Amino acid sequence: MDFILFTPFDKSRCLGAYRIARILRDEGYSVIVVDFMQQMLQNSSELLLWLQKNVHDNTVFGFSGTFMSFAIIDEDFGEKSGPLSGFSSLPVLSRRKFAAEAGRSVRPQVVQFLDDLKMDFPDNKIVIGGSGFIAEFMFRSLPIDHLFMGYSEKTATKELVDIYKGKDVTDIIHQDPLELTFDFHNTGNTFSVEDIIFPNEVLPLEISRGCRFACKFCGFALTGRKMSDEYIRHKDKIFNELMHNYELFGTSNYNMMCDTFNESNEKLLMLKGIFDEFNKLTGERLRFNSFLRLELMKKFPEQINILRDMGIIATNLGIETLHYPSAKAIGKGILPEDVYNTVSKMRESWGPEARIHSGFIIGLPHETRETATKWLTSLYNKELDLTSWKLSPLRINTNRASEFLSPFDREADKYGYRMSSTKWKPESWINTPDGSEVWENEHWDYYECDELVAEWTEKFHNDGIVKFVDHPWGYLNYKHGIIKGHRCKPSNDIVQKYRDRLLQ
Repeated sequence: MDFILFTPFDKSRCLGAYRIARILRDEGYSVIVVDFMQQMLQNSSELLLWLQKNVHDNTVFGFSGTFMSFAIIDEDFGEKSGPLSGFSSLPVLSRRKFAAEAGRSVRPQVVQFLDDLKMDFPDNKIVIGGSGFIAEFMFRSLPIDHLFMGYSEKTATKELVDIYKGKDVTDIIHQDPLELTFDFHNTGNTFSVEDIIFPNEVLPLEISRGCRFACKFCGFALTGRKMSDEYIRHKDKIFNELMHNYELFGTSNYNMMCDTFNESNEKLLMLKGIFDEFNKLTGERLRFNSFLRLELMKKFPEQINILRDMGIIATNLGIETLHYPSAKAIGKGILPEDVYNTVSKMRESWGPEARIHSGFIIGLPHETRETATKWLTSLYNKELDLTSWKLSPLRINTNRASEFLSPFDREADKYGYRMSSTKWKPESWINTPDGSEVWENEHWDYYECDELVAEWTEKFHNDGIVKFVDHPWGYLNYKHGIIKGHRCKPSNDIVQKYRDRLLQ
């Protein structure tokens, strides 16, 4: 094999490694994607023997780092403490307490596997890429040769091939997300017959890229971008991929990876036409999960029934707060009563099975412990008809690359935040490894918000208000037995079938 790419299974397949694999395959290179990385490393000796048969002098090892939180969290510690209501890999403790009790070290099996790769294949290069802090943290902590930051397509077609050919390549390769040199509009199929996909499994599908909105806390790439065809795939490419996946794997379940799936009525109606044609030809109805903007469903209530008719089964909303002055300050101009009413209309239209999830941020401008406690109590009492939710403290990181800086990162003082080096605690994860910094404002500071998140998260979890199995990104895989149990991990049967087919 020319390239062997390792990727975790985080409630469903991750898209990035497979997108890279497809591009490299189209250029004539042989590529295998090793999925279920967490489970495969539990018996890495068998995997290493397989690698001995499939690695040649130029083979490049690649790791998808965005969702590799399992690599830096002790599983036993997490199991004893329980999951966050947001289903993060971190347990129900504040980050400060977690760091003090669990430490910052990478999990031993990950260290051992990378050490084994370096020992068995000393001349082969190891690359890690991703959009979060985990890839960079692992790059700086482990025997990894190159770090790729940003979207992968340009990197996959140039720098990876240069590494394969033995050319000199810089250690850290940063792709500017504002340079859309890759023709996203005409992106073709992602998954190939070589990939081991299971019947009824959810696959990731990217229909659009970037977000037309620019929330003050958001540092993702391509925020505030224009409504343009270059950021939305051609309808024929989308339809062809749906049919391609159905014919190869029987796929009709998807996680839509668009930052804002419902960004316009025109986009939704275009997709509905595609989905209807798929149903006409196959007799199958698509089921999917997506990120939705609640304000748009308030402004265009017809979207709710359009999404129902398209086959939505789960969604992730970004409500962020139920305190209106805070919502207005971050660019979420929707009144709390409109939030409650719109979610109720979604529930009425979509039915009781639909999983309606949202993220919430503690510590936004104008938020106090009293205002946060008021709406957290509303969530606890199920006054808002959500199935599940995630709490996070507001994170500010002034050290990001300029194109990833949120408005809060750029101008924290403008929004009432002061960055405090005097309040930083050495035992905390703050400043290490994800770059978040200690802030304070007139009401409280990061640590106090972090402790409130941990307190309420534990309360939601212990009292059964929020359940792991209701998380939207894993719900369809849970429903079809791909993932099982309280923690929603891949079923033993699925992992064994995958291992047998990969290593045969």
